[in-house]
Amino acid sequence: LDGTGDTQNWITGCSGPYGIAVNGTHVYWTNYNRSTMGRADLNGTNPNQTWISGFAGPLGIAVDGTYVYWANYWNDTIGRANLDGTGATHNWIMGCNGPSGVAVDGTYVYWTNYYDDTIGRADLNYPDTPTQDWIKKCFSPDGIAVDGTYVYWANYETNTIGRANLDGTGTPTQDWITGCDQPAGVAVDGTYVYWANYWPNKIGRADLNHPDTPKQDWIDGCFGPDGIALTPAPTITSF
Repeated sequence: LDGTGDTQNWITGCSGPYGIAVNGTHVYWTNYNRSTMGRADLNGTNPNQTWISGFAGPLGIAVDGTYVYWANYWNDTIGRANLDGTGATHNWIMGCNGPSGVAVDGTYVYWTNYYDDTIGRADLNYPDTPTQDWIKKCFSPDGIAVDGTYVYWANYETNTIGRANLDGTGTPTQDWITGCDQPAGVAVDGTYVYWANYWPNKIGRADLNHPDTPKQDWIDGCFGPDGIALTPAPTITSF
């Protein structure tokens, strides 16, 4: 977590891995080219590249204490399954437009609509009434993350990280962090926000209190990084 000791081939055998998520026992990822979800023990052992199948271009992924969630890019839906891999529902939320990133807290699930330039949101108890344009005027939003106060997303088109209040009030700041290079996945903890710079093969990081001085090459030598996750998972009061 301090940026040292990077291992680029920690888990092998994936096929177009995009989203990644972790909890206290496992690491999960989406195999875009294989339309499957993989899972491994948290130490990287026992990988199963076809842990859940039947997706439609899976991209972003998120987990909470009960479910795993994902974005089906090809059919514009958000899917959900039990955390043990059973009960997969690929059209749990419909009406998205190029969903890419997914995030979740104890009340809502959030996603990026890449083609509509919006952030969508739905109450976990009422997934059939989503708000697809909860945040507007993004720029090809890709990855997304939430903490107890804010929602963060990557504006792939304008090379920025955006931020807004988690309750949806106020005016979103689309250029909260600038100078990224095709930013994709986003993650956050209590001190830093992290993002994947896809094309220059780097992981960026910025202090939450000093977003004007980001380090765009905090980790170098990646290979088209997309998703990003932190472990152990941060303790967020809204989860």
